[in-house]
Amino acid sequence: MILFSQIITNIIIIDFLPELNLASELEEYCKSQAPTTLISPEDEQDFLNILKIIAKGAPEEGVLIHLLAHGNIDRSYFGKNSDFKFPWSIFGEPLTAINQKCGGRLIINASLTCYSEPLMFLKYAHRDIYHAAIFSTTERSPQAIMQNINIYNKCINSDSVVSAITQENDAISDGSEPPIRPFAYIGC
Repeated sequence: MILFSQIITNIIIIDFLPELNLASELEEYCKSQAPTTLISPEDEQDFLNILKIIAKGAPEEGVLIHLLAHGNIDRSYFGKNSDFKFPWSIFGEPLTAINQKCGGRLIINASLTCYSEPLMFLKYAHRDIYHAAIFSTTERSPQAIMQNINIYNKCINSDSVVSAITQENDAISDGSEPPIRPFAYIGC
């Protein structure tokens, strides 16, 4: 799979919401594209340890990290619930370490996390945090899994990820004016 001009050789799905069973279809699809690992953190320390393990074991090739979590409307945190949550800034150091380990080829997809635009602002604070990111500007729904798979299929069929995101946003019509464009990206 090629995303943002990077060949993805390793996919990691971090699922804070395993009880919702959102990751199974995504995991199945990702496994058909590259070696895929599904991880569900048990608590805050487990999540921090997972990021350290990813940083130590990241290949020197393209890595895609998918984040499935709740976000909040004021965009201050992500996680499982009000007792198990993190400020977005916690990603600064660990993602930078992972990106450096994989030669600047880290792609983050948080489009399955509500209101995940803070990833964009982290790029300004930590220039080398990732190569590119896909995020959500709205509350996400279960249909977002299929929308992600549509984006990936378009990329496999030689569309650019930017074009694929634009096409998927164009296909979504909720009747609002101006129309909601739930997928956004930062990167090449």
